[in-house]
Amino acid sequence: MKGNNQYTDNLLPNNKTLICKQCGNEQTFANKYSYRRAMGISQNPSDLSSSKIENAGLCGKCRKSAKRKGWTLSKQNAEKNKLNAYNFAHNTDYTDVSQIPIFPISKRRYTEKVRRRSETQLKIHKPVEYKKLMNNRYNGTDLDMLTIDHIREVGWHYRNRKSIEECSHIDNLEVITMRENMLRYNPNIKFKK
Repeated sequence: MKGNNQYTDNLLPNNKTLICKQCGNEQTFANKYSYRRAMGISQNPSDLSSSKIENAGLCGKCRKSAKRKGWTLSKQNAEKNKLNAYNFAHNTDYTDVSQIPIFPISKRRYTEKVRRRSETQLKIHKPVEYKKLMNNRYNGTDLDMLTIDHIREVGWHYRNRKSIEECSHIDNLEVITMRENMLRYNPNIKFKK
């Protein structure tokens, strides 16, 4: 018995082997359904909705490595999502993100979150300095090793109830040696030789 579409059944070869139009490799499919889908000639539109026509005729490896358009969330959409989530979770009707109260957390937890976020910011915006920091990070003994310094101190941000995002903003970060960091906040400090 022939399939539902006798026209395409007659046109398709029985060996169901696709030769990739990009790399030339062969890929054999278990059935004509999979072969038609890979070739972009499926009868069922829902089969083709997940695959793009420019990927038709490509082997699985080439399909996976196809260039895709990047996706980023705009600041406006991120703030809208944050506002909607907060309003839903706390049953409030704030209309702006700045109205959301910043709840006090312990200084230790705040400092840890700022440290992690600062490293992430450095990694994203200044990857060369981040790499330098990771290769020569302060280990508790050598004061000439590097650390992340916050130009406006973490303690100041905590006391003034500023957000973690503001404290760990890339403009507030600097990679310096631990000796410089200690001298910056206590110029009268004496070091042992």
